[in-house]
Amino acid sequence: MSYGDYIAIEQEKQERAMNRLMKIEPPMILEEELAQFRKAAAENATVSFAGRILKFKKGQWWLGFGSEKEMIADRTHWVALMADAQFGWRKFETVVDENGNTKKRPVYKIGKISQGFRAPERETLGDNDKSQWPIGLNKEPEDPWKKVGCLPLVSPDFETTLATFITDTNTGLTRFWKFIGRYAWLSERRPGQYPIVETRASGYNDKCWDWVDVPEIEITTWVSRPDLARIADAGSPKQIEHKADEPDLPPAPEPPPDYYQDEVPF
Repeated sequence: MSYGDYIAIEQEKQERAMNRLMKIEPPMILEEELAQFRKAAAENATVSFAGRILKFKKGQWWLGFGSEKEMIADRTHWVALMADAQFGWRKFETVVDENGNTKKRPVYKIGKISQGFRAPERETLGDNDKSQWPIGLNKEPEDPWKKVGCLPLVSPDFETTLATFITDTNTGLTRFWKFIGRYAWLSERRPGQYPIVETRASGYNDKCWDWVDVPEIEITTWVSRPDLARIADAGSPKQIEHKADEPDLPPAPEPPPDYYQDEVPF
């Protein structure tokens, strides 16, 4: 046997040994394993949002919170990053920081629409004892868990501003899902594109509260899906710390279903 034949045989033995070590599991077993990893990640991951938080309150659009909060002009245009739109549940819990100060911290159970997320049933979230619920403006116990919708947005130049519109009001969620449905319908004829939207302040007259402000998200045109690396430069995802606003509407005996106007900053 020549030296070259010896080397070839040894290499073949090593390859066989490596193949035995790297034997691929059957697809079904592998998929079940990956499903458990995805489930664990979804249940334990820290929630973060793209850029700054955009909220709608009393007919105005606000970006950020606290000392960094600024008003955004009505009818501002954005590119909606549909693949990252999320929905689910949110509540605020009171915690004490290391300095002994109390603050409210958001707790989310949300996921991406594009990944087929299904919101858990309300009963599975806990906090089911109504006697422990906080008292709402109608003087009745109010469920701490609220449905929430989250829509990432970026400036049309893909560089200036990165934000996430978050809403948990009846009127806000109605418009959020109306927009999602319209996108799903129209995008069939525009594959590979994202909508450019206009955020508008609207509203209607209510018998109890007179004028009720409503956020509208209207599709104006379409654009090719942007380069994610370019968007990342507009603002990195940030963990959100809650700073509650003081309520500034008077209590009423029977507030309408659409009363809440995103009074919490995120």
